[in-house]
Amino acid sequence: MKRKVFVTSVWIGFTVFAVVISGEILLRFRRHELTNFDNYFVKYHQSNTASCLFTFDENLGWVSEPNVKERWNDYRTRVSTLDHGIRANSPTNPVKEGLTPFLVVGDSFAFGDQVSNEETWASALESKIGERVINGAVCAYGMDQTFLRAKQLVEIYKPTTLLFGYTGYDISRTVQKNYPGYFSDDKKPYFEKENGEFVLKGVPIAKSPGVHELELPLVHKVVGRSTFLSFLFSKMAPDYWWSVKLADRLPSSTEENDADISCHIMKLLSDLSRSKNIRTVVVSQPFFELEAGNIDALEKVNRCARENSLEVLDLTPSLLELKSKDLLVYDTFYFSYRNFGEKVGHGNMTAAGNEFVAEQIRQYLTKK
Repeated sequence: MKRKVFVTSVWIGFTVFAVVISGEILLRFRRHELTNFDNYFVKYHQSNTASCLFTFDENLGWVSEPNVKERWNDYRTRVSTLDHGIRANSPTNPVKEGLTPFLVVGDSFAFGDQVSNEETWASALESKIGERVINGAVCAYGMDQTFLRAKQLVEIYKPTTLLFGYTGYDISRTVQKNYPGYFSDDKKPYFEKENGEFVLKGVPIAKSPGVHELELPLVHKVVGRSTFLSFLFSKMAPDYWWSVKLADRLPSSTEENDADISCHIMKLLSDLSRSKNIRTVVVSQPFFELEAGNIDALEKVNRCARENSLEVLDLTPSLLELKSKDLLVYDTFYFSYRNFGEKVGHGNMTAAGNEFVAEQIRQYLTKK
């Protein structure tokens, strides 16, 4: 009897072990994370938007992780990167060889958060013009970081045309010294006045230690190392699994005015364009709501860009026109989600929205 119980126990134990190991391998293979053994619980919170692939950079704070073939994310989208964290475009785009590339910089709207490689507006633009478009945008960037990123990539790719994308978020982020997240306190470069002149500060950036796993409960430390067990806990006991709350990371900001900093960046961008003989087009993208405050903030920066002899493509008028003519189509241009119960919030642009943006840019480049 005892022998039978022992054999049964061993058999059950072996079966459970085999199921866990098989599930672990299959899930890691599906998510393209066979060799990534970071704590899943920490990693999930560190990557909030999941498809942005952040990695530390001492000059910019963070950049997109380079040379990612394809990684699983919460949106179930294909996200791949090349050297220097460049977002991959559709591999089927017909691109003429030997031509100087276009360079795109910006935040998550330009990067294409929430969509797959072939659905970003950079990829759609590349398909339309038949010339290589390099997508150097990075999620959660302020205009200060976008300018520094452009300055960095211009030296590498030698573009003749630079598309500098930005949204209202990027303006407000210019006053931030860090970008607090659930489990991170990522520092960033920023501009601050000294003797009446803006000066770049905060660089080089020391890597933030972030939140150590020692702050987690024992179960989250141990189970978090397994992708499969983490998945089971998140589905079978979500209230418990996600109940862990750590101290909020508070943002640190300068005392400067975000519009003034943004205008200063437009001057620096103009200087860069002239020194490198680059045609630069500032592309401003409004949020779904098309609120007056957001539109006014964009216009102030666009005015500064024009005053510094930069070309400006403001997408607000064309989106306002579309919204007034066909609200149903306009509604398909932005991702929506439930926020605080019944209130609907909106995120980045969908594939349809990005296709619209690419067509607006193509038409602008063709006319000019």
